[in-house]
Amino acid sequence: MLRKWGENSKRSDRPNLFYPIIDPDGNENFPMVSDTEEGCWRWGKETMAENIKKGLVEFKKREGKWIAYEKLLEPDEGEFKTKLYSTVIDDISNSTGAALIKSLFDGKPFDYPKPVDLITRVLNLGNVRNDDIVLDFFSGSATTAHAVMQVSCLLRR
Repeated sequence: MLRKWGENSKRSDRPNLFYPIIDPDGNENFPMVSDTEEGCWRWGKETMAENIKKGLVEFKKREGKWIAYEKLLEPDEGEFKTKLYSTVIDDISNSTGAALIKSLFDGKPFDYPKPVDLITRVLNLGNVRNDDIVLDFFSGSATTAHAVMQVSCLLRR
């Protein structure tokens, strides 16, 4: 993703990296951390313009919105070809964690709650069973506890 993530990923952290790029529909596309919070790009305006011109920026439509990605290239017998991006969590949206927290609490007590679907997927990848112990050292929003309860309920059926 071309939007910066993690530390210093908000517009207020790097205001010079908040600017529009044009999406395939011809609209201005800004880096957004969430539906309401402005983020920033990983590249400055000049680098972004150069990489768009070189064809190194690709847009994918996710949940009705255009998301800008950096094309990753790998060598193929002297030539470069696009490296396909794949992940086991491609179908899990980061916004589901925030939506769930908002539905449970009045307001937003946590900035970046993890999606329960993500932790459930990780537990399933780890083949967690009923007698296993799962530790969450940073249990802020209790997403891991929520996911463990969902997985254990499924295992009892």
